[in-house]
Amino acid sequence: VRLSMATAAVDPVARELGIDPVEVDELLSAGYTLPAELYTDPRVAKLEDRWIWQRSWTFAGLVQDLREPGDYLTAKVGSVPVVAVCNKEGELRAFVNVCRHRGFTPAEGSGNRKSIQCKYHGWVYDLNGCLRSVPRAAEVDDFAEFGLVPAHVDTWAGMVFVSVNPRESLAESLGELPALQKAAGASSVFELHDDWVRQEDIIHEEFRANWKIVMENALECYHCPTAHTHSFAEVFNVDPEGYTFHNFDRGMYHLANFTAEFANRYSLGERDQQPTLETADLRLFFVWPTFQGGMAVEGADATETVMAHVVPLAHDRSLYQFMSYRRKGVESTDPMGPGGMSEMLLQTFAEDVALCARVQEGLASGMVRVGKTVAESETNIRHFQRLTWDALAPAFNTR
Repeated sequence: VRLSMATAAVDPVARELGIDPVEVDELLSAGYTLPAELYTDPRVAKLEDRWIWQRSWTFAGLVQDLREPGDYLTAKVGSVPVVAVCNKEGELRAFVNVCRHRGFTPAEGSGNRKSIQCKYHGWVYDLNGCLRSVPRAAEVDDFAEFGLVPAHVDTWAGMVFVSVNPRESLAESLGELPALQKAAGASSVFELHDDWVRQEDIIHEEFRANWKIVMENALECYHCPTAHTHSFAEVFNVDPEGYTFHNFDRGMYHLANFTAEFANRYSLGERDQQPTLETADLRLFFVWPTFQGGMAVEGADATETVMAHVVPLAHDRSLYQFMSYRRKGVESTDPMGPGGMSEMLLQTFAEDVALCARVQEGLASGMVRVGKTVAESETNIRHFQRLTWDALAPAFNTR
């Protein structure tokens, strides 16, 4: 195979896989999918952890939740747990959330604390990650080098993002997204208001499927008329002319309007068949690899919104974290009533859980190595797979 001529620069795991990178490039260029082994081989998960997750940015929470000294948030960046904190000087810092003693994760969830104390053996770190206290310290000669491992943190549009070893700045990773949102006349609801309260995660559910399968399912509505007949497709017009897909340099977005029946039922007025970036009822943005933001039109009067991302757990398991935010003490503007839109999405995602598991099962059979994407309805999948492969290709020493 071509990899037999590889140099020492090739990632050792990539060399083991025996995938021909030239073939993958040719498949994607011709409208075929990524090979099945990229969804089913456990070694690929290790490769992605190094070449995708640790080099990209992950949504962690809201800026409003890190305003006071001691405020903290936790997140997973691939397999790496990370904690973001506001230190005593009011600066945002981030660290790998792993105690340097025995590997316990000292911070859990979110909240406020004066220090980061490991609940396993009691080691204490300050809000700058420095090790400050060790029980029975006389038994240890030197602690200075055992502070928490630094990570990266940045903010955009009222949101906090973390990374382990980013290949680019957060602004670069967002690409054209800020410009697109500006063109749509959409302001971030998290910048307009600081009284958002995170509800219980509507979905914090494990999918029995590779993270790419979960994302690809979310990136197309080709399946909506058959799989979401009494959920998503009852609310939004999912006809080919009414539900449109768009790509930008670092991501994708969907546009759609409410169905005529839904708009009439809730007295929302007449809807155009063709949605636009400025007027669509649904503006769903994706930033590679898994960040998803915005469901319905969000303006200055928005009272509810959702954010989502996918966390890889293994080569065949993923966690879909769907986060619901509501403004405290403000009457809901959801046309379906408080939480109504989120409940509809809950049903939709329950249907998707079963769909993705069966795709994983089919690919794992080894009987179908590649598929063929539909140009218009699956243009987002083509773009997503290209971005994913472009991130992995350097592991094979081809880029």
